[in-house]
Amino acid sequence: MRRFFRVLLLFLGLLIAAFKVMKTLLKVREDPEEREPIGEDLGGDLQMMKSFDGTPLRVEVLGQGPALVLVHGYFGNLGFWHYQRKELSRKYKVITFDQRGHGGSGTPHTPVITVEDLARDLDKVIESFAPEGAVVVGHSMGGMGILKYAEIFPEKIGNKIRGMVLLDTTALPISRALYGGSLWYKLGEKLILPSTIICIKNSQIIERLKELLTKTAMFPVGVRYLCFGPGASYNQIDYISVLARATYIGGPLMWAAGMFMEDHTSVLSQISVPVLVCSGGIDRVVRPFASYQLNEKIADSKLIIIPGAGHMAPIQKYRECNAFIDEMAREV
Repeated sequence: MRRFFRVLLLFLGLLIAAFKVMKTLLKVREDPEEREPIGEDLGGDLQMMKSFDGTPLRVEVLGQGPALVLVHGYFGNLGFWHYQRKELSRKYKVITFDQRGHGGSGTPHTPVITVEDLARDLDKVIESFAPEGAVVVGHSMGGMGILKYAEIFPEKIGNKIRGMVLLDTTALPISRALYGGSLWYKLGEKLILPSTIICIKNSQIIERLKELLTKTAMFPVGVRYLCFGPGASYNQIDYISVLARATYIGGPLMWAAGMFMEDHTSVLSQISVPVLVCSGGIDRVVRPFASYQLNEKIADSKLIIIPGAGHMAPIQKYRECNAFIDEMAREV
């Protein structure tokens, strides 16, 4: 038994050392974004508003012109859109908000958070800050919320939403679109959802584990592999840990339980506005095939695959993404 524990400790020590080496290798590369103050205060008008059920949402409005509403994904907040807020606000009114259970927004007193909740939050944000209508941009889970909006508010498509940009997202159940595919779907109802509910009930313990994890060398190495492509900026990779620490784990766990098996494919054929579908070519979170499906099912859509980009394409390949968003806003 002692020999077993010695071997185990040796293995763990080697593993920790390996992650530290990999982290160092990530940092020694030339980083063109090293001096970029990602997440800085850009001087936008920050407000708190109440959503449809009274949940407080933190909203920022930056710039003037035609409205863009940007909807972040899992474990994000409005700071996720740093590059888009900074550049696009020069010619557009850029509206961002923290999704419920994320960042500075509140968490409802419900067992789970659903994609319909996000769709109704989005509706309140648009009605309050862009009643004239907007182009909406959704990343990952944010894109799922936009598709749900189209499902429950079909009469507002073309009026309140004039165009869509769907980045690294899916209409399929997230359990099917994730890297690992059908395995997650098969395990979903039997194992993953019950485990998530248990984690929600013990969220304080899980939060401590999350805080510890984000401080280890393992975290940036894992983020680089799952979320970024080759040559990624360490400053950008490290910002993901900042986003993760800014959100209490309870909200994302409630989201995971509420959205894991949801399917939005039935609404795709009903979307009547122009849609730009973008995916990182090596997205290891939401696999690119999900974007191909969106493009195939949405009549007025265009597909762009961004070479060398992972799931965080709006951060790593922000110039390309900003150009695509600008293109959509000018066309509508």
